Amino acid sequence: MKKAFVTGANGFVGSFLCEELLRKGYTVYALARKTSSLRWISALPVKMIFGDVGRPESYKAALGECTHVFHVAGVTKGRTRRDYMEGNFENTRLLVDAVLETGEPRFVLVGSQAAYGPSASLEPVTEEHPPRPLTWYGESKLMAQQYVREKTGALKAAIGCPPAVYGPRDTDVLQFFKTVRMGVIPQLQGKDRYASFIHAADLARGLVLLGEHPGAVGETFFLTNPRPYAWSELSHITLDLLGRRGVTLPVPMALMKVIAGGADILNRFKKRPSIISSQKLIEMRQDFWVCSGKKAETTLGFKTETDIYDGIRETLEWYAQHGWL
Repeated sequence: MKKAFVTGANGFVGSFLCEELLRKGYTVYALARKTSSLRWISALPVKMIFGDVGRPESYKAALGECTHVFHVAGVTKGRTRRDYMEGNFENTRLLVDAVLETGEPRFVLVGSQAAYGPSASLEPVTEEHPPRPLTWYGESKLMAQQYVREKTGALKAAIGCPPAVYGPRDTDVLQFFKTVRMGVIPQLQGKDRYASFIHAADLARGLVLLGEHPGAVGETFFLTNPRPYAWSELSHITLDLLGRRGVTLPVPMALMKVIAGGADILNRFKKRPSIISSQKLIEMRQDFWVCSGKKAETTLGFKTETDIYDGIRETLEWYAQHGWL
């Protein structure tokens, strides 16, 4: 019987992954802290493991029962470099070491395009691209990915690197949709910026495939829609679905620096840091975040199924139903 251990199971991507694993016939062991909200997985027939990735003793027994381990948990918002290093690199190291001590399950790490850095143009970066992380987040994800690759001889591991992930339950891209809903199409410095995207359901399918396909072992894959989009394109799709018109609003870099700096100060006193920060602005000011999914398609046969228009419509409908938008 296939048994999957999922870290970050109660989160945005983790909950989609749990649903996909259940559909594929897995018994799912969901790791979450006792203080975490379980709203996205409370109705799912998963076996809850209450613990912390940073404390292997809290979940080692469950690891020994599993045939697959999916490491989704991580830190996307932090106050200091240490926050990112502990949440992404140190926790990955501890989990990997625990896995090696308890058995030989297939291991899948959710990496990030941020570990590679932006592309120089619309020509996408590939898995052979020299890593060039720009932020503490990207640096910490790269170190986690490198640690997993170093253990490949003993660990049957694969790494899936998504670009921007969107879909129902997401809170990071929610602010963008809220802004566009008001009829505002924001453009930093008045210019278009391009990025690759993937719907959370497609990402979940790709991650399960990484855990099952023999050709995935020891490899890293970008999991993405084949076509990148300008943020203005997403704005116009959103406005079309909402039946509204919008006005392009150039946002001066100087203003964004002030906003980001103010957010850094406020984040020191908030229980949970906001998505806006000086570190996030480093990513926002890049013209291209475009990656290639050709390796995943050629090696694994992976293709995304969610059209961007349908994906945004589903996301907007979910936000509306839950009073988020």
